[in-house]
Amino acid sequence: MKQQKQSGFAHLAIIIVLVVALFGALGFVYWQNFMQPAKEVAPAAIIEKTTSVPAATTNKFTVDTVALAAPKSWTEIEKEATDIPVNENFIDKKMFIPGEKLEVVYGNGKKYFYIDVSVYGNSRGVSAKDWLVYDSGYGWKAGGGKAEASTFDEESLAKINGQDAYFRKEKVKRGESKTFDEQLNYVISANNKIVYIYAWTYAQSELYNDIYPSGIADFRKFEPYIAELAQSVIINK
Repeated sequence: MKQQKQSGFAHLAIIIVLVVALFGALGFVYWQNFMQPAKEVAPAAIIEKTTSVPAATTNKFTVDTVALAAPKSWTEIEKEATDIPVNENFIDKKMFIPGEKLEVVYGNGKKYFYIDVSVYGNSRGVSAKDWLVYDSGYGWKAGGGKAEASTFDEESLAKINGQDAYFRKEKVKRGESKTFDEQLNYVISANNKIVYIYAWTYAQSELYNDIYPSGIADFRKFEPYIAELAQSVIINK
């Protein structure tokens, strides 16, 4: 009988120990999750992504009140008296040659292929297209005075930096021969001024036989750069 009582007390003691252990474990879990001060966690490192920007590939220029940008490889050349148009509205111009000097033949002799950027007054507010196209009412004094006999490869009306603009790539007949020269023309009109950008980009003539074996002067590879030049034009007041 005594042995049974001792066995019962032993079982009770084991149960009490297990209950105390259970409450102890639950208490520790509660303290660890809710009562223990939060550990300071170092913030995640912030990595700044930087994009390498290539060096500017253009130089900025001004012609009168006109701002524009030309490739850094282009060089500004001095104007000669024969480069100044007979036009009462002419204001000023800049002439550029690419880094690669390529000979051409013009009416006043041999030169290097160049891109002409001229500024004219436009007090009548003539549109870019009307300025370039020959008009008997205005004649040569109004603008480019292009002959109607020219044929067009391309032409388009557009806006450049919010300014009225006209583009024309044309073939101009050389005298009585059957050959044509190709000329690129950009006209931008704003603030009573005209910016006229042009370049002869292709020519086929016996005049080039002693310069180029084929007798052809082909500078059309520069056309994308001339387009970028035109897109940079801003005519300020």
